[in-house]
Amino acid sequence: MRIIAWTAILLASSLMGVLYAAPQSGNLVQQLQSTYIPNVMDASGIRVAQAGSILAVQLDGVQATPRSRITGAFCNDFENGQIKPCGGLGSIVRRPAPIANARPLAAGEKVYLLKTEMQNNAIVFQVQSCGTCNPKSVDPAHLPFRADVKFKFIKNALAATDFKSVQGVIEQVFKIADAEADSTDAGADAGEAQPPPAAPGKKRPPQQQTAQPQREQAAPPPPEPAKFDPIPPPPPPPAAPATPAKIMGMTVDEVKAKFGEPEQIVEAGEKTIYKYKDIKVTFVKGKVADIE
Repeated sequence: MRIIAWTAILLASSLMGVLYAAPQSGNLVQQLQSTYIPNVMDASGIRVAQAGSILAVQLDGVQATPRSRITGAFCNDFENGQIKPCGGLGSIVRRPAPIANARPLAAGEKVYLLKTEMQNNAIVFQVQSCGTCNPKSVDPAHLPFRADVKFKFIKNALAATDFKSVQGVIEQVFKIADAEADSTDAGADAGEAQPPPAAPGKKRPPQQQTAQPQREQAAPPPPEPAKFDPIPPPPPPPAAPATPAKIMGMTVDEVKAKFGEPEQIVEAGEKTIYKYKDIKVTFVKGKVADIE
């Protein structure tokens, strides 16, 4: 009879733990989604179609691979304060990532948040490097790299953990860039509000002093004569447009030197297409192969 009674008590305790844990897990998902908002990219995967959270990397060691629909993102595990590769299989994009092309995301570098995934004992963030990270325009000089970071927790810990504790773990790797800037500015403002320390052996002057009697103000000096900037020389005549025959076979650097930075760069397999206002240049193996 005692064994049956103790078994009933243990089963009741376990059931109560599940009942209290379930609402906490659902609330955690809602807070996670409302705090960390993914960016929606367009078909190119480079331009932001709908802006979300921009994160700042907090530690070195997060590995990333060039953005690709075939290889996916490099997978990293974060556990016990340490970051390490998790075998090259992404948690969100489940394809092998070539380690040979990987590079680490530097501490302080900003990235776009692309996806979040909550698992039984882990939370996964997928991010993409973004250079200047301006959602309104693409950084043409930046090659995007993607990474998955899996924040691992002990078994069943997420069901009974509050959002602040989970966010404390996430912020060891990623912080929201705006929040990081706000905290820095607030610290600077607090430092400016404090009066400077007094020199050794001297008393600090009081904050408020009695008003000094006003002295007679001297007449203001006459205004200086207006100065005009020199007229700039006329601009040089525009260069003659380059004919397709002269452009064929040029390298990427030679085309940039002649036309400047393109308005858009499109990667299409072995082809790289530079789109300008009135011309489209197609490169194959780093040289001009077609002009439209």
